[in-house]
Amino acid sequence: MFSLTWGSVSGWWLPAGLLLGLAYAWLMYRKPVDLGKNLRYVLTAIRAVTVFFITVLLISPLVKSVKYEPQKPLVLIAQDNSSSINTFKPAGFNSSVFVDDLAKLKQELGDKYDVQEFNFDKALHPSLSKNLMVSKPI
Repeated sequence: MFSLTWGSVSGWWLPAGLLLGLAYAWLMYRKPVDLGKNLRYVLTAIRAVTVFFITVLLISPLVKSVKYEPQKPLVLIAQDNSSSINTFKPAGFNSSVFVDDLAKLKQELGDKYDVQEFNFDKALHPSLSKNLMVSKPI
């Protein structure tokens, strides 16, 4: 699929360019010269097409190619696994159940969305962690 836009120049110059090419070619080859009739017609057509092509280039249309590639929306699941998590952990919180719930969410979203899971502490890691950091504060 492509689109053709004219920018600041009107597209009505295209037929004017075609008429200019035809008129110029007719003026050049209207009177019989030492050329055969068929050769004059061929040369007239070549000159008319050439002048029309030059006119089109001077008008300078913008041709855009449009390609449609549907993509799934991206959903990021980021799990905080830093040492501060232990400070604010609610009573009765089970990290394994939480990660299982996130896995179920990923399955529910799987066909319609591109789901990516990460956990982070001092660095970013490419999956969820069932073991929350239980380390000494630094």
